[in-house]
Amino acid sequence: MENLQYTKEMRDEINDLSAFNYGINDDSKIEKKTRDGQRTPMQWTSKKINAGFTDASKPYHPLSKSWKTINVEDQLNSSSSHLNLFKQLVQIRQNEPFYSGKYQTILATKQIFSFIRWTNVKISSSIYLIIINMTGAGQYKPDDKPIDLDFIKLLKCKNKNAKGKIIAKSTNIKKDSVLFNEGNLIDLNKISLYSNQAILLLLDLSIDQITLPSS
Repeated sequence: MENLQYTKEMRDEINDLSAFNYGINDDSKIEKKTRDGQRTPMQWTSKKINAGFTDASKPYHPLSKSWKTINVEDQLNSSSSHLNLFKQLVQIRQNEPFYSGKYQTILATKQIFSFIRWTNVKISSSIYLIIINMTGAGQYKPDDKPIDLDFIKLLKCKNKNAKGKIIAKSTNIKKDSVLFNEGNLIDLNKISLYSNQAILLLLDLSIDQITLPSS
């Protein structure tokens, strides 16, 4: 969902008491002081009145303007939606490396944050690599340039041909990208991420095949 941006023309729609306390008649304060834009009705569907939130002629707050394109029904029907990604990550969170395993930062800059998680067991331990490109805002633009990463070097892998299997990826990764299809095996020395993209990989490595950075 998206917050509704209140304007001076919508003064009569505001219910937030704090906005009144700050002086709702001051047009310059309406957008900054009211929190009603975060309290719009839940957007369930584009096929029913008031986005399926209520059958009343008018809900307690105006609908966000995005309700016809951003709603629960459409999110459930899209395999690459934020809702389905969230549900997927909740399931992944139940894997041992994520609730009781070990953690190590691999790369932390203004652009890239990356870390691994694994269990304490050296033999047959699953190692997950998470990579996030934090550059920019919103989905990447056509002229956006990716950041190229070599995790063979960053992890100092003994196996120079090591790969990672895509377990999950952010919703803004395009269909023509090698990172799009979950289950794909990708080379760890050739990973490219655009702004605000992120991936979760399961490495075909054991913990004794890499050299962890010193804490």
